[in-house]
Amino acid sequence: MKQNIAILIMLAFTTTIVAQTDSLMKKNSFQLSLGLNQIKEKNINTKVHSGSSYLLKYSREKEKKNISQYNVSFLFSKIKTKYESASRSMNIQLRGNYGYFFNFKKTEKYRFFVGPNLSANYRLSFYPNWDDSHLYWADDFSLGLSNHLQYLINDKKSLLLGFNVSVLSIFSRPQLRRNYKIDDVSFGGIINNMNSNFQFGTVNRALNIYFQGEYQFKISDKMNQAIVYTFCYSTFKGSESMPFQNMLHNLSFKIYFQ
Repeated sequence: MKQNIAILIMLAFTTTIVAQTDSLMKKNSFQLSLGLNQIKEKNINTKVHSGSSYLLKYSREKEKKNISQYNVSFLFSKIKTKYESASRSMNIQLRGNYGYFFNFKKTEKYRFFVGPNLSANYRLSFYPNWDDSHLYWADDFSLGLSNHLQYLINDKKSLLLGFNVSVLSIFSRPQLRRNYKIDDVSFGGIINNMNSNFQFGTVNRALNIYFQGEYQFKISDKMNQAIVYTFCYSTFKGSESMPFQNMLHNLSFKIYFQ
């Protein structure tokens, strides 16, 4: 009888340990960013439009052995060239991203994950000083590769580094020459335009690069804060349009919560 009780206790103890080891961890986060947005839309000219940008981002992460993560973000920016006195041009970006990271290497101090990444990016710009009759866009759905490195400084502080690069993309760009005032600026018209004229491209025609460095510090068992720097670079060249380039630098304050 005593042996049976001992075996049951050992089984219960082992089950508890396994359950704790395989427990699912969930994290949510909100991120508010201030940055610099630089765009070169060669369908208009070769001048660089630049200005401050404001970004709001929500992320959700699930971790067991591997990590699954998705996020959505919205960016607004007033931009101008150095030849303009006022920032009349604007750029809006809506992004969604999903990544699945496989546990590649884990030690007491660091963890390294690698996996595929899916992203949807919508970028819409308006340049009234240069062309007050058309909207310009550079949208894409991309498949790429990602890595995720976490270095544990101590119990309350850690450093995260992430890098994504697109490999295959389906992207949309406006034609180089469009009839005067042909754009439909209603909500439905904008959506139709931004999802038209899709083309396929690899890194020679469509490329997204994303780097993130994040310093986390814990303020409670259920909440972390972080200072984040991100760098994004995108370029697209359509068969009937000139190249588009976009470079973003963002500095963010981020809050994690469960």
